[in-house]
Amino acid sequence: MTLVQRFAALAALAVAFLSPSARAQHDHAGHDHDHDHDHAQPAAMEVAPSDVEPPATPAGERLRWLVEGFDGDGEITVDGLFTDEFFQAVPADQLARVLNNFRVGSRGFALRRINEESPHRLVAVAQARADGSMWRMVVGTQAEPPHLIDALFFQPAPDEAMGPLENWEQADATLREVAPQSSLVIFRLTPEGELAPVHRFNPDERLAIGSTFKLWVLGALAESIRAGEHAWSDNLMIEDAHRSLPSGVMQDLAHGAERPIEEFARQMISISDNTATDHLLSLVGRERVEAFMRPTVAAPERNLPFLATREIFLLKLSEDETLMQRYASADVEGRRRILEEEVAGKAPNIMMAGGWTGPRAIDSIEWFATGPELCRLLVRLWRMSDEDGLEPMRGVLGLNNGLGLSDEKWTRTAFKGGSEPGVMSLTWVLQRAAQPGEVEGPIFAVSMTANNPGAMLDDMRLVGLAQRIMERLEKQP
Repeated sequence: MTLVQRFAALAALAVAFLSPSARAQHDHAGHDHDHDHDHAQPAAMEVAPSDVEPPATPAGERLRWLVEGFDGDGEITVDGLFTDEFFQAVPADQLARVLNNFRVGSRGFALRRINEESPHRLVAVAQARADGSMWRMVVGTQAEPPHLIDALFFQPAPDEAMGPLENWEQADATLREVAPQSSLVIFRLTPEGELAPVHRFNPDERLAIGSTFKLWVLGALAESIRAGEHAWSDNLMIEDAHRSLPSGVMQDLAHGAERPIEEFARQMISISDNTATDHLLSLVGRERVEAFMRPTVAAPERNLPFLATREIFLLKLSEDETLMQRYASADVEGRRRILEEEVAGKAPNIMMAGGWTGPRAIDSIEWFATGPELCRLLVRLWRMSDEDGLEPMRGVLGLNNGLGLSDEKWTRTAFKGGSEPGVMSLTWVLQRAAQPGEVEGPIFAVSMTANNPGAMLDDMRLVGLAQRIMERLEKQP
């Protein structure tokens, strides 16, 4: 497993410190498995010692524990250090495995800067000794002793080498450099609920969006709950027929295990769990998801038939070298026949994922939308989450804001990201904290997507750009 793959394991599994916007959040197999170890480790870089020491606060002491664990040779253990709620989202054994993968991959960290937001929350910037890469670590603890960790977030921090955005055109220029096909749209919601443009770059570009498609599944599920057909508390059973490949954790559950529908939804959005997604897609039905999707995009046929993650794995990891091309060139009915006759009932071969090292048919076998369409979609779900009976959607959409954004600066957030080799898509709706003279803070909708059908993207640079965009929006009139 490469250094990036080890770092990928961390972000692919952990809810509260997930960065689904980075390379670490590829929604495909082969990027987050701890069985693919390197047998020969290259020498670590010469990295200067830490510039700062953790503060003598609850959050600082937890940061010290973490850094010392990463620097050590022994296994990191997590028992008794995290809240029950954290372990409900990320079981202790999985969290420990991920942290130890990160320990091996990073070779330890040197702290470069610490920003204290309060005694119980801090943001540290650290440099990995393995390759000199910069990382942002957010640590949050409960206010009451023993100050258990209730938030932990790791994110590549390429923006540390990137200056602030002086204007939006700088963001456009970066996107042009990173990808041949890209889009960035930023809107501010008006009091009437309309999307007023703040900035638009290639707003009509219809691009592959990766796991951002899961917002359509969530919307169809919410409609079925609104109609009384299902309830958030209803149990849903894990079935082998809907077991997919990572990212996620639910693929590891046994056939017959039951979890509440709300947990499936939370895992689908917060950590982009593919197995959770395919179970919910089966629950509400492909036809219902397609019906929810159609009016939200100008070219719905690009997303028909609406693919499950298991199906896209079977298409892109098939031993039949003709399958992808035949599916891509078929009309909608022809595609449905291929799914029924050649894909249904089969399980994806994870051993084939090792060769998935570059983009595969991202312009034809994917899910597609424009930036404005994604913003309108997420705004719609944001509003639905205010309805009686749909309130759990607030937690589903807001559990992971994608960048470890501060609750003090952004009082409410909704986020979904998606990626595969050659694809990255990031969409937010978020409300800024009220500033002097404001009754309540403004609400922004942001969507940034980059596609490269011929080569891998510089995901780290895109993450840095996203961070700078949010920093600029903190001051946007």
